[in-house]
Amino acid sequence: MQKKLIALAVAGLVAAPAFAQSNVTVYGIIDAAVAYGTAGDSTYTGLQNGVLSGNRFGLKGSEDLGNGLSAVFTLEQGFNVGDGSPNSSRQFHRQSYAGLKGGFGTVALGRQYAPGYLWTARITNALGAGAYEPQAILGFSKGLTITPGSGARWDNSISYDTGNMGGLNVRAIYSFQSTMSEVDGGPDASDDDRIGLGVAYNAGPLKLGLVYHQVKGADEDTDEVYLAGAYDLGVVALNASVQQGKRDENAAAGVSELDVMIYTIGATVPVGPGTFHASVGQLSDDAIDDADSTSASIGYTQSLSKRTNVTFVVNHTTNDDGASRGVLVSEAGEGSTSVAAGLRHTF
Repeated sequence: MQKKLIALAVAGLVAAPAFAQSNVTVYGIIDAAVAYGTAGDSTYTGLQNGVLSGNRFGLKGSEDLGNGLSAVFTLEQGFNVGDGSPNSSRQFHRQSYAGLKGGFGTVALGRQYAPGYLWTARITNALGAGAYEPQAILGFSKGLTITPGSGARWDNSISYDTGNMGGLNVRAIYSFQSTMSEVDGGPDASDDDRIGLGVAYNAGPLKLGLVYHQVKGADEDTDEVYLAGAYDLGVVALNASVQQGKRDENAAAGVSELDVMIYTIGATVPVGPGTFHASVGQLSDDAIDDADSTSASIGYTQSLSKRTNVTFVVNHTTNDDGASRGVLVSEAGEGSTSVAAGLRHTF
């Protein structure tokens, strides 16, 4: 009997570390609000998702492989909180990857964030990665991938991230995007490949970031550059960014010219039990006449707990005659105003 007890004790000691080496975390965000929008003759009244953050449900985990090496993975799906429907026909359209992490950094394979997603959300967007951030509104309207939105999630990609090295972080990614095979007389399999490189510094009150994305095309490539900085003065945190998107015209192939600049400034200020947020962005379109826009948002957030906060935010976007931009509704040449009050819970 005593030998059996000893054997069971030894087995428990052996099994316990193996069990402790693996872990899976369930996480997510539920962000919903009551919203109203107006632009010209158009109006919207109803629920809105993702005021500050996109709704998501995810699984992430790691396994200790020994010698400082770990296997990591993330599976993440977005959803509409109003009716429970997924945001995409894909099961895990936000992220889906596996990788290895060690002292060298992290190498991962799958659908992943390009640095343009991470840098914009972390450094200069005073209103987070949600629908009311002017940089996101303006960048999305031109199909740019340096934005905290779906355009900066890339399929079939391999990434390398150094992690934090004394405040410095470097992230590189190459996306094969489609999985088509090249055949005689058919499209080149690399015609839609994507390249991204980001360098960020985050130490103390100072944050700096530089991002380059290239989206390849069969006839013309699109090049994007983003430079941003933020500084926390204690009583107020200030941020600013400048962004460019360029692509040459190829009329014979039906490719239009892209030549835009986006400038933003923003601030977050602690006010009583909450925080005041303000951000202004301007888009200058040099490829299309009379198509500039200016977007401004102000908001207030207050935490009810470590994981729950209430939100009130207002956006007003003005458009030239050839532009149609806004949060909830938009009409060419008309100003667009959107208001939302809601709740965000993280788990």
